[in-house]
Amino acid sequence: MDNNGTIENEELRGFLKDLLELVKKDYDAQDLQDFEETILRGCDYDEDGKISKKELTMILLALAKHNQEEDRLSNIAS
Repeated sequence: MDNNGTIENEELRGFLKDLLELVKKDYDAQDLQDFEETILRGCDYDEDGKISKKELTMILLALAKHNQEEDRLSNIAS
């Protein structure tokens, strides 16, 4: 991390590589590239090839809201 306020290509690739290693031991370079492209398509709202603090905040808030809704629905169902 270079503390510039964004997650750039190499930083993102390193993070995603670590994630892939946790869930898929036999991934290859194409898996990593596909994962990176998917993350950027879904998270890089201004399409600058980086994930900014604002974009990351929006992603985390959306995930938190989604998890709260799932918990609420799960509690209703039980």
